Amino acid sequence: MAEFDLLSFIFILLLALFLVLINGFFVAAEFALVSVRPSKVEELIQKTGSRRAKAVQKAIENQDEVISATQLGITMASLALGFLAGSYIDPVIELFFHDLDFLAVFSGLALGGIFAYAMTTYMHVVIGELAPKSIALQYPAKTSLWIAQPLHWFTSLFRPVIWFFNKTGWLVLAIFGIKPLVGHRSIHSEDELKLLISQSSTAGILEEQETAILRRTFDLPDTQVRMIMAPRRDMVTISMTDDFAKIVKKVNKSGHSRFPVFDSAHESVIGFLYAKDLLEYMELAFEKDVKFEDTLEDINITELLREADIVPETMRADRMLTTFQERKRHCSVVVDEYGGVVGLITLEDILELLVGDIQDEYDTEPEEITPVGGGLNGESNVNGQTSIDDFNDYFKTELDSDISVTIGGLIIEKMGRIPIENEKIRIQNLIFSVAEVTKLRIVSLLVSKAPEETDTPEKSITQNNSSDK
Repeated sequence: MAEFDLLSFIFILLLALFLVLINGFFVAAEFALVSVRPSKVEELIQKTGSRRAKAVQKAIENQDEVISATQLGITMASLALGFLAGSYIDPVIELFFHDLDFLAVFSGLALGGIFAYAMTTYMHVVIGELAPKSIALQYPAKTSLWIAQPLHWFTSLFRPVIWFFNKTGWLVLAIFGIKPLVGHRSIHSEDELKLLISQSSTAGILEEQETAILRRTFDLPDTQVRMIMAPRRDMVTISMTDDFAKIVKKVNKSGHSRFPVFDSAHESVIGFLYAKDLLEYMELAFEKDVKFEDTLEDINITELLREADIVPETMRADRMLTTFQERKRHCSVVVDEYGGVVGLITLEDILELLVGDIQDEYDTEPEEITPVGGGLNGESNVNGQTSIDDFNDYFKTELDSDISVTIGGLIIEKMGRIPIENEKIRIQNLIFSVAEVTKLRIVSLLVSKAPEETDTPEKSITQNNSSDK
């Protein structure tokens, strides 16, 4: 039997370690190229013009071929390591066991082969798989920069082999009716993206405000203009029959910068009057012999009015934002399917969907939801114009309507009429009490939790002075 040669054994171990490192290189290359963000690579190219970054970009563009190259490299290294372990490491260890008298009794039990298999498996899994995978996933950009150029050389050298394997692999898939996957990047659904945002927020990567904005972004395509516009009754408008004194008073009192101008019948919008245009016109008023008692009908205001932008009430909020950008406008008149004016939509309304309420020194809107008595009695005062979505967010409910946009509108819809003050209705686990109402809409509501013993999900309860008599 041949004698144990320590130098040969060390050489074989070093060769095995080299093959393990080669395997680790291809593993790291695969995970890094799948994980790295193309935007990050583009940023590196713009900032540094690095050749290595350009090599990474090229690898990402040809990802199918490159990933196949990494698989080929992993397979070649693993097979070579297995051959080395079976042909050289196993016999050497058998000799080592045979030369040691106290282990010689075990030499016939193939312990050398078991030991060689365990040792190479450990090196292959830990050094050749787990460690490079963890490094690549933790530092995908840095890893990609290091592996891109050598991987390019390997891919170029074995391109015919890679092409052959890809084609035959696709043929095998075709036999089973499976279409080959083009590209290795997973496409996330909207729900998955929302989950990623939540996880990033929980991990502290995203701040609270950033998380809120990202979540609200998904609401844009699901939100129609009619859901966020200022309704017609709340619009500050100007009529062709208004005199200058009345117009100036409206402009000064409202604090707005743009005003829809209606025709004499107050049915259709003929344009927008900008406050700054009005001020410029007033500077020249004396020269033009314009008097404050004159109406817009009495003078030629063609050059004073701006073209009115008209949009349907069913337009989506994301499309409305794009329209504002394309047309370079900040507000538009909203019409229904019959062409009647139903409201006004502004750029601020869209932005508030993303960042929440925006108020300036002229805004005097009351709080939408205010706890009554510090919230100790469980009641809250709710503005009737509060959107159903905002109401659901605050009270953790799931109210919904295909007709109404506001909580006041929902109550009217459920009752089938305009309610009177102090009238109550239960919806789900909440009691709604009408606190203030006009002839046309609910101004405010008192909302409280319903008693647990009440099982009826929706019930109208009338409580008012007239009904008690």
